[in-house]
Amino acid sequence: MDRTLTIVRIVLLSILVLILSGVLIIFMTKGFNFEFGKAELIYDEVIKEEFDKIDIQTESLDIRFEKSNNEEVSVKIYDDEDNEPTVKVEDNTLKVVSKNRRVIHFGFNFKTSEIVISLPSSLYDLVIDSKSGDITSSVDFKTISIKSTSGDIEIGSATDIDIKSTSGDIRVDEGDTIAIESTSGDIFINKVT
Repeated sequence: MDRTLTIVRIVLLSILVLILSGVLIIFMTKGFNFEFGKAELIYDEVIKEEFDKIDIQTESLDIRFEKSNNEEVSVKIYDDEDNEPTVKVEDNTLKVVSKNRRVIHFGFNFKTSEIVISLPSSLYDLVIDSKSGDITSSVDFKTISIKSTSGDIEIGSATDIDIKSTSGDIRVDEGDTIAIESTSGDIFINKVT
């Protein structure tokens, strides 16, 4: 019995040593880091073409709309360089698609990955399909349609607002018609006109 117990201990210790050696090799070759702040700026363009609708599809980036300091529309995307976003105007629609490629990273990443769109005072239709990430806007829209699996949503005003969310708080400043479906999270509506 002592011999069997000794063999089991040796096998378990060997497995543990192999696992620790593998982890050590990965850390030495790939690096182990703690990252804080804003992710790397991977896209920064002023949009010259005219459009009246914005369509955003993302898996895990925060989305933020802000008022433009001038009358230009700009799109900035902060994320890992592994992300290859697509930004184009097509059929009178500004389309932003950001699908992260699956890459294994080791460490702790506390960087904010986000899409920042600066808009002039014109009113646009907005469509967002997001799996995970917060959505905030200090800009008003004509219509808003948001499908979100996870993340807080905070928007200004629009004529028609349609939000479907699985998890996360929802804050709406003002709307004529507001339809909200949510499985989990608080809903705050300031004013229905």
